[in-house]
Amino acid sequence: MTTDVEDDDSDPELKTFRQFAAARSNQDSKLSNENSRAAAQAAILINGGAASGLLAFLSKDKIDPHVLSQAALSLGAYAAGVFAGALMIFSMNQALKHWNASWIRILRDPRLDVTDTPEDKLARPWFRFSNFAFACSIIAFVVGSVMLAVALNSPPSPSATTAPVFLKKGP
Repeated sequence: MTTDVEDDDSDPELKTFRQFAAARSNQDSKLSNENSRAAAQAAILINGGAASGLLAFLSKDKIDPHVLSQAALSLGAYAAGVFAGALMIFSMNQALKHWNASWIRILRDPRLDVTDTPEDKLARPWFRFSNFAFACSIIAFVVGSVMLAVALNSPPSPSATTAPVFLKKGP
């Protein structure tokens, strides 16, 4: 494995620490990226799958107008969930970029503590935002699903048995 560690250190303990910092940086970046990407993809797939299922449901005939209006709101909630999942991926990538730069700084100056670098301070808000985006994605799914479930559970309106106005023939 190639690192930016300079081999001219006379202190073997310092050299070992720098090698550890380089290996840790690579390992942290790889594992964090894999885990956060999987969580964000799951959030996107959950909302996207719900939207696809809802669109398939809406393709049937004679849907209650109340259900149609709630379905539109649910579809919007699922779309917001997909957007929040995409924001999660972006913000986690930003956090990982800053944390990787933090480990590189520590590699060059081992007297620094991991949390003392300016890069670590930049990474933390991105990480918090990625967690917030994940929560928003899941909340969007729950809200969209509850709205649709309530609409489907409500009694049909009197106009549900007749064709919508735009489908009626004649004056």
